[in-house]
Amino acid sequence: MMRKAKSLTVILLTVWAGCSSCGSKEGNTQQNVAVTSYITLQGCYVADGKKDFPTLTSTSKAGLAVAGRTESYSASPLDLTSGMFCFTGVAGPLTKDDKLLAWTCMDGAQATFDGALRYSIPVSQDGTFSSHVMLGTEKYVSGSSGTRFTLSEGCCVMYVTLKKGYYSADGLTIKANGGEKIAGDVAFDPSSETFSATADAVSVKLPSSVNCSLSSKCIAVMLAPVVLSKGYTITLDTTDGTKTVSSSESVQLEAGECVYTEELNPDDVRKLMACGSSKVYLFDATKVDWGGSYKSGLIWQWDCTSVQGTVAGCKSSSHIDDVVIVNNGKNILVTCSNNNGWCVLLEPDYNVDGKADLLFWTNSSPNAHSAEYLPGGYVAVACSVGDGDCIQLYKVGSNNSPVGSYALTSAHGCVWNEDSQRLYAIGGTSLQIYTWDQTAGKLTLEKTVSTSDYVTGLHDIALVDSNTLILGGYKVATYTISTGKLTSLTWFNSSATNGIKSLNYNPSSQELYYTFAVAATAEGAYDWSSYKIRYTNTPSSAYNASGEKHIIVNDINMYKTRVFNW
Repeated sequence: MMRKAKSLTVILLTVWAGCSSCGSKEGNTQQNVAVTSYITLQGCYVADGKKDFPTLTSTSKAGLAVAGRTESYSASPLDLTSGMFCFTGVAGPLTKDDKLLAWTCMDGAQATFDGALRYSIPVSQDGTFSSHVMLGTEKYVSGSSGTRFTLSEGCCVMYVTLKKGYYSADGLTIKANGGEKIAGDVAFDPSSETFSATADAVSVKLPSSVNCSLSSKCIAVMLAPVVLSKGYTITLDTTDGTKTVSSSESVQLEAGECVYTEELNPDDVRKLMACGSSKVYLFDATKVDWGGSYKSGLIWQWDCTSVQGTVAGCKSSSHIDDVVIVNNGKNILVTCSNNNGWCVLLEPDYNVDGKADLLFWTNSSPNAHSAEYLPGGYVAVACSVGDGDCIQLYKVGSNNSPVGSYALTSAHGCVWNEDSQRLYAIGGTSLQIYTWDQTAGKLTLEKTVSTSDYVTGLHDIALVDSNTLILGGYKVATYTISTGKLTSLTWFNSSATNGIKSLNYNPSSQELYYTFAVAATAEGAYDWSSYKIRYTNTPSSAYNASGEKHIIVNDINMYKTRVFNW
C-alpha cells in the first residue's frame, strides 16, 4: 500500500488574474492587455524526504499562457518581496471563463509552451534533485488586486522505502504495471489539467551505495503526475543481486506531492542465524514450524570441524558463542569460548551447504565470546574471564598473532558503529567506548560507562540504529549515543529472563528476537544454553506473553541468534 506524507496537500492550484494597473476589465476588447501577477512558490521535495523552499531572484523568469491558445509570455519580477510580475502584450480579450497557466523554471530547468507546457523528467536519475519546473492554473479574474499564483512542482516524488537488513542498494528501476508513461518528455495540458509523458521506466543509479544494515532507507524518484492504474514493479540492484518487488494497488501520483512505498524487502525470506556446539545455522523464519523445529526452514549450515585441520580448536566439542554478520552480510565472524578459545572470519557460500572460505583465524583468544570487524581489515575479539578479560585486536592476514590487547573484565561483546566511528564493548557492568585509528591500527579508550544501575552481567550488545545500542544480561537497557543516556527496558525485568544471551530489536517494526538461559529453566541443557529462539512484535509483553512465539533449535546447545534481514 502506498502512503502519502500526511502533512502534504499540495495540488495544482488555481489562481486569479487581474490587470487593473493597466486598466483592463472583464470583456476588454483591447487586442493586448497586461496581466499583473503575484507568484508564490511551494516547497519542493528532495532526496532526504524534506522540502526545499526555492526563492525567486532578480534574474528569475516566469511564463504565462492562456489555455486553448499557443502563445506564451515572459516576465521578470518587479518586486521580490511580493513576487510581483507584469506580463505585457497578452492577446485580448480575456474573460472570466479564460483559464491562465503560470510557470517558472528553477535551477536550470527548462520548459516551452505550444498549447501545452513541455518539460522533461529524466529517465536516468541519481536520487538527488537540483532543478524544478513549477506551475499552476486558474480562471482569469479582472480586478485591482492582480493575479495571485501559487506554483507547485510539476512532478511527484516517490520515496522507495527499503527494509532494514544486511544488504546495500545501488539503484533501482521502476515501471508502471498498467503501461502508463511515467517520465521523459512531459506535457501539461492547462485546459484539461492533465499530464502525459513518453517513457515507461525510470532508472536510478545512486552515487554511492545505500547501507540498510542499521535502518530502513529511502531512494527518491521523480515521476510524472499520472495514475498508476495497476500499481508498479520495482527492480532493485543490491549486494545480493537483482531483486524484483511489485504492488498491484492503484497509485495516484499528484503534482507537488510525495508518496512512500511500503517497506520493500529485497529478499522474500526472513533469515535468522543461530549458533551453538560446533555449528552455525542459517534458516528462513517464514518456513519454520513455529513452536516446533527450525529444520523445515534450514538454508545453510556450517560445522567448525570442517576447518579443524587449520584451526586446532575447531573440534566437535566446541561451544560456539556467537556468529556476527559483518561487511554488510558478505562475511561472518564465529567465536568459541572453549578449546583454548578461537575466532574465524568466513565468507560463506549460502548456495552450497557447509561451504565457507576461511579468511582469518586465531586459536589464541581465550574464552572468546564475540567479535567485530573494524575498517582497514582488523578483527576485535571479546575475551571473557580467565585468561581473557580483554578486547584482543588482530590484523586480517596475520593469523593467530594479536596486535593489541585492551583490558575489559568479563568481555562479552563489541560492535562497530560506522556513523560515530566508535567501537562499543561490554563486560560485567561496563560499556567501554573506543576511538579507532585505522592508519596506526590502534584503539584508544575514550570513555567508560557504568551500567550497574541498569544491566549487570552484560552478555550482549547490538546496534538498534546508528544512535542506539541495546545491552542485555541481567535485565536490558538501551544506550543513546548522542546523549550518553541509559534507559531501562522493563520488558525483561522478570527474574525468569535475567540471563539474556542475545538481542535483536527493530524499533520500526517493534520486532524482537532473543535468547536467554537461566539455571532451573527449561530453556536449554545448561544454565548458559537455550533450545528456543523467542520472537515477539509486542516487546512490552515479552516472555511467555500471548503474542510471543518461539522456534526450537534443540540439536545444539544454542547461545545466540542473529537476524540477517528483517
